[in-house]
Amino acid sequence: MTTTAEANTCSSPTSSPLDAAEIISDGLGSADFRCVEMSGWNLDNANLSFGRLHGAILTEAQLNSVLLDGADLSDAILVDALLIRSSLINVNLQGANLTGSRLDSAELSGADLQDAVLAFSSLEGTDLRGAKLNRARLPGADLDESMLQGADLRRADLRAATLRGADLRGADLSNALLLGAEMTGATVQSAKWFDTECPDGTNSDANGGTCEGHLEVE
Repeated sequence: MTTTAEANTCSSPTSSPLDAAEIISDGLGSADFRCVEMSGWNLDNANLSFGRLHGAILTEAQLNSVLLDGADLSDAILVDALLIRSSLINVNLQGANLTGSRLDSAELSGADLQDAVLAFSSLEGTDLRGAKLNRARLPGADLDESMLQGADLRRADLRAATLRGADLRGADLSNALLLGAEMTGATVQSAKWFDTECPDGTNSDANGGTCEGHLEVE
């Protein structure tokens, strides 16, 4: 978890203490990668588990099939990054910017994505079970066939997102914004609705405390 002392400490990016080849070969070790500039780097298949990457700049980086379990990527910049089939179990992505990133078929169960920006990102088939997505911004994101059982989506912005075939059983969608979201075939049994903006523009409170029956976009 990001501490108060760590927050907003990246006044300027720093150089990486290791090059890409060293990271792929040996991992991060005890090196400190907070606020490091690594835009465009190819780190496919690297083991970055439990890495200290708070505020790291990884714009357009290739991180496919990477191990990032338990890593601290809070406030990191991952715009247009590729994280396809990567493992990010229990990762800290609080406040991170993942706009336009691809996380298809990635493992993000238990991940902390509070206040993260995932606008127009692709998370098709991604495992987000039990993930913290409260206040996350996901407008236009592709979450088709994603697993969101028990996820915390309170106050999340999912306007115009696609959630076709997504599993939202037990998810908390209180105060979430779903206007224009495509939810054909989504499973929403036991989901929690409170003051939720439904895909058709109605409010769950006016629909008997649910958006079921109001998931079709007019």
